[in-house]
Parts: sequence; C-alpha cells; structure tokens
Amino acid sequence: MFSLGWTKLNKWDSRPDQVVDDSLTVQFEIRINEMAKVGKKVLRSFDASMEYLSDVVLVVRNQKFYASKLTLASHSEYFNALLLGPYREANMPEITLHGVDPFDMQNYLEFLYLQPSITDETVEGLLLLADQYDTGVLKKSCEGFLIKKSNKSLKKKFQMFRKYNCAMVSKRSMENDLKKFFQEKFINEIRRQI
Repeated sequence: MFSLGWTKLNKWDSRPDQVVDDSLTVQFEIRINEMAKVGKKVLRSFDASMEYLSDVVLVVRNQKFYASKLTLASHSEYFNALLLGPYREANMPEITLHGVDPFDMQNYLEFLYLQPSITDETVEGLLLLADQYDTGVLKKSCEGFLIKKSNKSLKKKFQMFRKYNCAMVSKRSMENDLKKFFQEKFINEIRRQI
C-alpha cells in the first residue's frame, strides 16, 4: 500500500520557526515495505496455469511456482536429494523455500526449462541459486556469460566468481582478465588524477 501521509504534514506557514534565511529544512521518513525487480520480460509462466504439467509446487515468499520434480532433480543435486530421496519433502505437494527471491526463482526455473534467462540483471541471483542448489550447468553458463558477454566491471565479475565459488575457466583466461582489470583500474586512476 502506498501512502504519502499528507494528513500528517504541518502547514508551512504555521511553523515560521522552521524557516531560516529563506530556507526550509524538511525531514521525511520513508518506509519501503517491498521492492520488486522490474524490466525483465517473463519468458515462461510457472503459475497455476501450469499445474496440470507439474508434480511439485515451490513456494517462495507466498508466490507459487509449479514445476516438475524430474526437471529440478535432473539439474540440481540439492533438488535430486530433496525430491527423490528419503526425505519427507519427496511426498509433499508444496515445498516452501526460504531465503530466495521470487524474481531469482523465476529466472532459475526459466533456465532449467531452456529459456535464455541469463542477463547482467539476473546473473548474480542465478549464481546464488546455482551455488545454493548445486546446479552445475547453470553455474557454468553464468561463468561463461560473465566472461564473454557481460558488461559488468571486471571487479564485479571477480567478486561474483569468489563469492559463488566459481571455477575460473583457464589460467590463460584468468591472466587476460586480470591484465584487463588492472589496466582498467590504472587508466581510471590516471583519469581521476587529471
């Protein structure tokens, strides 16, 4: 719900002590209840319209994603153990996942269902879930995207590689990326000093 709180504002002319040297200082309190990631088109739906094709529902912050156990298990060691192993979740129709963003889960499922979901806006969330759910093919795809297609700074790329335990593709590639990183850093430092 969005509220401007206009009823709580004082009339400006009723508080002349707040005006100093023809300037008014105002303090606002802003509360953000939830932020939505926007801008990316949904490539495949996982809502209730897909219920007839699913045998499990993943619940992420009260949003339901209808999916296939076999699709999840064939790509993820975590979901393989959880959904096809001896755990009680294997027989549950709904599984609640904690600590996951619905935007990231949408992109994760799109990737598993063969949609091109890796972009500069989605790669970090996908790496998080690839690492969390042991999804090797997604992690390798994200690494390839960061190395070949991403417009993120080299510093940000290296931070993600380290944070999400990515394997660098080769020593030569690593050396080239480090060289570019330090050249970029050196050039930026010179520009800053000029």
